[in-house]
Amino acid sequence: MAPFQKGVLEERHLSKGKWFRGAQVAKSLAAENYAAILALPVKEDDDSEIIKRMTLLLWIAEQAPQLAQQAVVAGAVLFHKHPKIAKLRPLWAALRANSHWKSLPSIDSSAGLHFIKLQGWQPESPSQRIRKTLLKSVSQNEQIITGHRQLGLSLFNLAETTLELLLRMDDVAYFRPVPMNVVYWLDEQPHQRLQLTPAQPSQRLRLVVPKGEHVLYVAIDKPVANQFLRLQIKDIGRNNTPLIMEYERSYHIATQKEPVVVTVRGPNWVRVDEWDQDSIYSRFQTVSEGWHTLTFRPRQGQDSALFRVHELAPVTEQQPEVQFRYSSVDGEVLPDPVVHIYKLPPISSLDVKDAFPLGTQKDGIWSFTGLAQRRKNVEEDETGFQDFIELRATHRYFDKMKNRHHRTEWLTRFNDHFDITFGARKRLRFRFEERDLTVQLAGSAYVQQVWGGGTEWHGRLKGTVLRRMTLGEKTFHVPSVSAFGRLLSLDDSPDDYAARLDNDVYSDYKADHRFGVTIADRLTHRPWLDTLWVGRLALTSNEKVFKPDYLSFNAAWKQMLGNGQVDVGYRFTHYWADDDRNRNSNRHLLSLNASWDIWHQNQTRWELGVKLQQDFDNRDLLGMLYITWHGGKGNPYRNFMPGEIDFLNLRKRRVPQDENNEIMRMW
Repeated sequence: MAPFQKGVLEERHLSKGKWFRGAQVAKSLAAENYAAILALPVKEDDDSEIIKRMTLLLWIAEQAPQLAQQAVVAGAVLFHKHPKIAKLRPLWAALRANSHWKSLPSIDSSAGLHFIKLQGWQPESPSQRIRKTLLKSVSQNEQIITGHRQLGLSLFNLAETTLELLLRMDDVAYFRPVPMNVVYWLDEQPHQRLQLTPAQPSQRLRLVVPKGEHVLYVAIDKPVANQFLRLQIKDIGRNNTPLIMEYERSYHIATQKEPVVVTVRGPNWVRVDEWDQDSIYSRFQTVSEGWHTLTFRPRQGQDSALFRVHELAPVTEQQPEVQFRYSSVDGEVLPDPVVHIYKLPPISSLDVKDAFPLGTQKDGIWSFTGLAQRRKNVEEDETGFQDFIELRATHRYFDKMKNRHHRTEWLTRFNDHFDITFGARKRLRFRFEERDLTVQLAGSAYVQQVWGGGTEWHGRLKGTVLRRMTLGEKTFHVPSVSAFGRLLSLDDSPDDYAARLDNDVYSDYKADHRFGVTIADRLTHRPWLDTLWVGRLALTSNEKVFKPDYLSFNAAWKQMLGNGQVDVGYRFTHYWADDDRNRNSNRHLLSLNASWDIWHQNQTRWELGVKLQQDFDNRDLLGMLYITWHGGKGNPYRNFMPGEIDFLNLRKRRVPQDENNEIMRMW
């Protein structure tokens, strides 16, 4: 009976606590002591209690305006902790109706200002960013107008020109479409009006703009909530050139030594936006009553970060209200439905454009390569050239749930002696965010059938641990530690067919260095968006782990040229004498690589390339020509490993977007 009695006592204790809180709330409401209600704790494991608290906060904000800001901050904290409670969202929307996000007027200190150049519609507030994801993709030459905001385009014409405006209404899905009234005017001229309807959602119009300085205004007359106007402007007088809206947004720079420091008066709800790799990441912080100093530093492993700080402030100016969509409801006697549900008109035809089958993006992507190569084993002094043709199939796959990248390759080579080499390579990349570490595992296996000889093989495994560390806004370095080991079918070079063995199957260097450790550091600097300067220093041991085998230094200049890329590099390697090497030796290599991408509308691409290498010590010129076809499936770069594609943010902009999945309705 003891456990049962204990459970009864606990239940009675909880009920008593709930009754006590309810009695305190009732007593404070009767005395209009709203500040006491705000100080009461809330039972956050009970959805009904959370909804009651949000309702009380709304009541306090309406009845006691002097406590409205404190109620809004308490509501923001409550909603931020419990966003999935369905009935909480409309209460929170009503509570914050008279508040808006406002940039903090002053920053106490920072490491400076950085201006980000933006094109097209790039909303900053979280609500607008969410709504952007619910719309169809927005191009760079397209602007979005919503609410009472009006667009002003400043023009300075050396001669009279004609502008073509494409106006198109857009709605969030599942909302009942309603007409949109658009107003536009030039300078102080009379306002012109037009109406967009669900039957005619877009219109084109032309506007003659005289010589000189002018301002074109476009706005929505009596806007409706969650209704958007898409606007594209072309200059007919300049070969239909799209006018792309460009503007700058300032961010404060924070470093470990000079963080962003602001002074905020509470109670307040603060939003901190961080700009990182063309994306905005927002986090929120509550500020208690009184003046407080907030400090924002880069995250662990970062040397700098870009921040904008906003506060949820009361609206000081009366703003025109946005209309809501109302559906009339006719009361009827049960059992007929009480609510009249809006019914869409019948669809005469429904066309589905399935350019990229859904789900295939998660299956990975294929690449197929054909190449012709002349190479030489630069790790050894006395080796001949190897000429061969290679066919290769590569499969890349990104497991987003586990944050893993996979790359698998199968290849076949035919050398000038008609010997065939088969190979397979596998590479895995694991990312551990909580430790800020990356682990890479690589394996390879090669088998060669030599005519008149035997079948030889070689297998290799390599593991790498690395970490990316930023040194500034444009510079980062990646220290790494690797360990490798290999197995070979041969211990010594066969005299009768040594010259015919593939270097990936056997070499004297591989036979003498079957395992080892490499310590390296790679430094990357991006002085301009289309330029990379890369340097790498590495020390590799031989089979005696604590005895170095060679030291290598690589330097490269990588330049993006439109759809192409040119890399110029230099490599220096110093080999120390050991049991298998009589004396120290040096190697000097100069490389030149060039590639060009040819895109198709289905987002597949051809990659054409050439790689040249000059061995200064032996005066040998080595090279390779290759052509690769890469699949697309609607996201051509999704499955590539980080660092595998240079200038990724620029290359994504060159992906054709004309074809996509689309549902077309004919009313």
